[in-house]
Amino acid sequence: AAPHELYFQPATLFVAGFVGDSNLIAGVVRHRAGGCATVEGPGGCRIEAATRRRPVALGQTVTLMIRPESLHLTVGADGGPGGIAGVVESVLFAGSLMKVFLRRADGGVLQVKMLTPRGAAGELVGKPAAVSWSPRDVVLFDEKIAAHG
Repeated sequence: AAPHELYFQPATLFVAGFVGDSNLIAGVVRHRAGGCATVEGPGGCRIEAATRRRPVALGQTVTLMIRPESLHLTVGADGGPGGIAGVVESVLFAGSLMKVFLRRADGGVLQVKMLTPRGAAGELVGKPAAVSWSPRDVVLFDEKIAAHG
């Protein structure tokens, strides 16, 4: 496959983990319609994902992959519909980019990559925040996370 496809539309969980950073979220398919699935994730959040070439059944356990740069961080937000809330656990400054690690209520961690703001990014630590994303950036796998570590 082309590099862009390998990165943004990997065929397997192994490839997703091998090619770049990724957030993996376990969930259960609750609704299917028109090439899309609604997956219930941690804390009951609802995540929309295109099924693409991966047919799934209602009630099936699946894994969702969202690249860190596809997540949008909003400080002070509660998650709301289509988002996941948590607390900023740490921030890693990397020049023009920074990595923000958001601890979810269920204990899992999501990584967000974003442009570094001019202000002190370290002041984010300990603040409530939420992440959101576009459904087109979610890749659904019918494989389970446990099968890959």
